Amino acid sequence: MPSRPDARTERLVFGALAVAALVAALLVPTYPNYDSYYALVWGRELADGVLPSFEAYAAPTQHPLWNLVGLVLGVLFGDDADRAVVVLAAVSHVLLCWAVYRLGTAVANRPVGAVAAALVGSSFAFLLFAARGYVDVPFLALVLWAAALEARRPPATPGHPAVNGHSPPLRGPEMDSPGRVFRCCCWSSPACCAPRRGCSPGCCGSGTDRRRACGPRSPRARRGAPRSGRAMRSPGRACSPASSWRPSCGR
Repeated sequence: MPSRPDARTERLVFGALAVAALVAALLVPTYPNYDSYYALVWGRELADGVLPSFEAYAAPTQHPLWNLVGLVLGVLFGDDADRAVVVLAAVSHVLLCWAVYRLGTAVANRPVGAVAAALVGSSFAFLLFAARGYVDVPFLALVLWAAALEARRPPATPGHPAVNGHSPPLRGPEMDSPGRVFRCCCWSSPACCAPRRGCSPGCCGSGTDRRRACGPRSPRARRGAPRSGRAMRSPGRACSPASSWRPSCGR
């Protein structure tokens, strides 16, 4: 956890960057991309009480949360909703850089987090996405903030399904890949077994990593190998269901 002065400095720096991004988005005349304009159209249709025209010719991929954002911005700003989308993307770009800094600081140190945030913030591709109001920028900000909060969470604290894409409001094609990546990271990390000193197959790897994270096998578990090809289970190591978001075993 950062100290109080460091946390205050961090908030001041990124707050100033957010204000600068807001002013730049208001002064520089840019407009959203094709997908974001369609999200505004679908949001307006929802506000009018009709079904969105998802089957229209050359319609882009539907993003449910982005359509709701288009609905809210259309109701609040009317004909200026397209400029509001750009402002939202610009501020989300700063939030994305902040999340990258937090994540880099959590997994390494502050210099690493600062360099990573600077690389993301100065990337031409990310700046272009923010200037054109792409949905990718706020989406990546949400994903990286979830990863940063998860990295700072104590190992023994239960996870939340929203982090790995299982939360119902986040379900959709856009959450599949980040959710799979997050679950693979959890399954391959020895820390996932630390809270209960147990291990599922594939959770902690094999060999030294498994013994270090999960402890030695029980004498009963060492007395023979299963001949049917199925995983061997003993009363002392009851595994959690396969549907659990984080595999673990308990004594």
